Amino acid sequence: MKIEALIRKYWLALVVLALIVIIVDPSLVGIHSLGIGYLTGTQGLEVQFDSIYNPTTRTYQGLYGPLSNFASGWYSATEKPAGASASSMTFGYNLIFDPDDPNGYMPKLGASEQTITLDTNIAPELVGGKPWQVKTGSTTFANGTIADVYQQFEIYRYHCTWRFGLWLAGNEWEALGCSPNPTMYEKSAEHQNNYAGTSIWLKIVPKNPLFWQGNDPTNGPFFAPDYVVMRQPVEWASYDGKSASQKTTNDPEISQTESTYPMAEGEPLGIYYTRGAGTYGSGSTNDEPKMDPLQYQGVMLDTSIFRNEYWAHIDLMTFKAWNSFPWLGMSHSWKYPSGLYTVDFFIYVVGEWTVYFKTGEVPALTPHPPQYGTTDWLGAWFSNPFNQLWVLLVTGLAVFIIIEWRQPQVITGVLKRRLRK
Repeated sequence: MKIEALIRKYWLALVVLALIVIIVDPSLVGIHSLGIGYLTGTQGLEVQFDSIYNPTTRTYQGLYGPLSNFASGWYSATEKPAGASASSMTFGYNLIFDPDDPNGYMPKLGASEQTITLDTNIAPELVGGKPWQVKTGSTTFANGTIADVYQQFEIYRYHCTWRFGLWLAGNEWEALGCSPNPTMYEKSAEHQNNYAGTSIWLKIVPKNPLFWQGNDPTNGPFFAPDYVVMRQPVEWASYDGKSASQKTTNDPEISQTESTYPMAEGEPLGIYYTRGAGTYGSGSTNDEPKMDPLQYQGVMLDTSIFRNEYWAHIDLMTFKAWNSFPWLGMSHSWKYPSGLYTVDFFIYVVGEWTVYFKTGEVPALTPHPPQYGTTDWLGAWFSNPFNQLWVLLVTGLAVFIIIEWRQPQVITGVLKRRLRK
C-alpha cells in the first residue's frame, strides 16, 4: 500500500523523470534515434552531403564596388555564416547549393548519390584469417583453479561500391560569374565563377534497422569503414549552355579544366572522427570525440573503429564552368561540368549482414544534366546606359565615315559654315 500511495503522491515527478530518461538515452527503453531519414531501408553505411566549408570570403567586384559576397564559414541545413545571402541550401542525400543571387554570380553546386551496394561476386574476407578470441570473464573450478573464459568472434571485410555525381548548373551570367545584369567590365573579368578551395563534408553513418520492435540491437550487425578509394578516374560529361541535346561524354575540355580531390584512380578519402578535422580555420578541435563503446553480444567494440558516425570531405580545387569567346569575343559559348565518381568502399562487419542491395541491382547513376538556356544577352546589354552611349558613338562615327567617303562636300560645307561663325 505504501508503494501505491507514493505513486499517487509523486506520479507527476515519475512521469517527468521517465521523459528525461527517454530524451537523454532513448536506447534504454528500446527507442532508437531516427536521424534525418534514410536513403534506403537496408543495413550498412550511408553517406550524407552534410555541409560545405568555404575558407575565404569572396567579394564580387562590379564597376563601382562590391556587389555580392560568398561569405567564409560553414553552410549546412542548420547553419550559415553571418552576412551570408545563400539562395539555395539543400543538404542530406542530395546537395543543391547557391551561395548568392539565384540568377547571377556563383553557379549552383549540386551532388547526388547512389546507395552503397554490396559486390556479391567478391567473397568477404575474414579479417585476421581466423576468429578473434576475446576474454569475457573468468570461472573458478571446484578445486579452486581460476581459468579465463574466452569467446570467439568473426570480423569480415566486404567490398562495396558507391557512386555519386557532382555538377554545376546555372544561366549564362553564372557561367561567367557576373551579376544578373552585368557591365562590360564584369563580363570581361570572368573571375567569380570558381568554387576553388571549397570543401564538401560527408557524414558517414552506420545503419542497422531492427525491423521488429524488441530485437536486441547488440546482436548487430555493426559496420565501420575500412578504406574508401577511387576505383577509376572521374567520368566527366558536359552540357552545352545553349542546348541540352549537346551532351559530350568524356569531354577533354572539361577534364582539363576541373580539378577535385579525389579524382584519379587510387586516390583515397580519409576518414575523420569530427567534421572539419585537419582543415585550417574550420573551427574543428581535431580531438577525438568521446563516446561509449558499442556492445556486440556483451563485448565492447573498439571505439577507434566502430563509432556512431564518421566524416570525409571532397575538395574542389578548380570547379567552374568552361567559357569560350569565338568571333573575336562577339559570341559566347559555355559548358557546365558534370562528374560521375565511382568509389570502392571496404567495410568491416561484425555480425550477420542480411539486408543489402547488390551491385547492379539498382539503376545505374549517370551524369546529372545541368540547367541550360541562353540569357537575353542583347537586351541586357542594351539596357546598360554606358553600352547605349558606346553604340551611339560608334554609329555616329560610322555615319561620318560613310558621308565623308560618298559625299565629302557635305562635311566640308558644314565645317566651312562653322568656321565662318
